[in-house]
Amino acid sequence: MRNFVMVVFLMFCWTAAAQAAPIWLNDYHGTIGDGDNQKVIGLTISKEGHNLDEGCTFKQIKGAAMYYKHDLEDIALIVTSRDERDVTFKTVDYDGGKAGTLDLRFVEKDPQNSYKTDEPLCEEVLVGTWTPEAAEGETAKPVPVYLRSAHAVAGQPDGGRCYMSRDAYLKTEKRIQQFQKAIAEDDKQTLQREFGYSKVLSDEYKKLITDDIAHNLFCKDDGIMLGSGVVWFDEQGNVINP
Repeated sequence: MRNFVMVVFLMFCWTAAAQAAPIWLNDYHGTIGDGDNQKVIGLTISKEGHNLDEGCTFKQIKGAAMYYKHDLEDIALIVTSRDERDVTFKTVDYDGGKAGTLDLRFVEKDPQNSYKTDEPLCEEVLVGTWTPEAAEGETAKPVPVYLRSAHAVAGQPDGGRCYMSRDAYLKTEKRIQQFQKAIAEDDKQTLQREFGYSKVLSDEYKKLITDDIAHNLFCKDDGIMLGSGVVWFDEQGNVINP
């Protein structure tokens, strides 16, 4: 009888695991606004599973978070409408000057020609507008948005990424941001004291590190990447290629 109960319990667990859809996080980097008002932003879209629907209909999209590079503050977004390649996000209970609506399209051709291919694109490039929430009696003016795929990683149920919980990942990310700031300021003391890092970097490699958005980074089982792979960190935020 005990064995029978155990078999039933295991079957239930396997069934539940099979039905639980994996979480996938697609990260995009790009710009919002134009001219002197243009700012660097990032967008993370959460999906159920990592395979696209046939025809790129993006039905698995569940939500998103947008952030500006200058403050890295997540602005939570929910999906309010979806029509084939078009998707509209709206901010959720957000106080301050960053509330609004994000209208995006997964374009078949990159207007900035970053992808050299004659084949239609699927999820690589997003183009659209951001319309800030207008004050009463005023009309908001939409501003252009351009986003290009940066990377994609597995997500965790609590909002973490890769193999790390949300709290663990955010703690590590803060340390990586400290490293990036030290590189930008050429702070050799902090780099040596906090990270044991004394490598002399070329201007090109420094630019790769400082231009990267040190938020929602690419990571895998053996490390977290900054600057297109110029430097990798372990799960405590220690440099693993000093």
